[in-house]
Formats: sequence, C-alpha cells, structure tokens
Amino acid sequence: MQVNAEQARELLESIAVSTAADKAQHGLQHASRLARLKVSSWQADIIRNAPDIRAATNPPELRALMADPSAAVIFLPESAMITAEIIERICSESAQSKMIIWENND
Repeated sequence: MQVNAEQARELLESIAVSTAADKAQHGLQHASRLARLKVSSWQADIIRNAPDIRAATNPPELRALMADPSAAVIFLPESAMITAEIIERICSESAQSKMIIWENND
C-alpha cells in the first residue's frame, strides 16, 4: 500500500489526537474533555501543526473557540496564558462539548 505525504500527515494527526483522547477526563462542571500532553511531546508537536485543529493562546480565544461549532478539538500550547481554573470556568459557561488538548508539564 502506497501512502502519500498528505495521507501520512492525516494519519499521524489522527493517532496523536486519539492518544491524547485516551487520557482525557471530563470536566468538573461541563461535558468537554481535557487531555494533558507533556511539553514538546510528539503528540503535541503534531497537533500544534495540524491545520484542522484550532489553537487558543488566551482566555478570549478559548471562549470564542468554545462557541464555534466548527472547532471540535482545541489545542492550548504551553505558551497559552490559560490555567486549569480558567479552562474549567470557560468550559462550564459553554453549552458545547469540546476536546481540549492542553500542553503542560503539571
């Protein structure tokens, strides 16, 4: 079976998200799931560059993505100015359920 570069990229993205999702936990007051990835892990590096995964670097961006029905998976890079408390608060305010992948070393 021949796999072109685009197919290989899509497969790696799918595996990276699936690996993160396996460890994800539901929030305390909401239906979204939160997965933590170690900084610079291979999964975080793949997800960071995935064109179909949206990233938020601050609370207003996270809030906007939580309201966007087209954003099913949200990536929070280590550089994001977002804490666990902020994630919980914004997710609990949203009626939508998302998969949030948070890069951190906690």
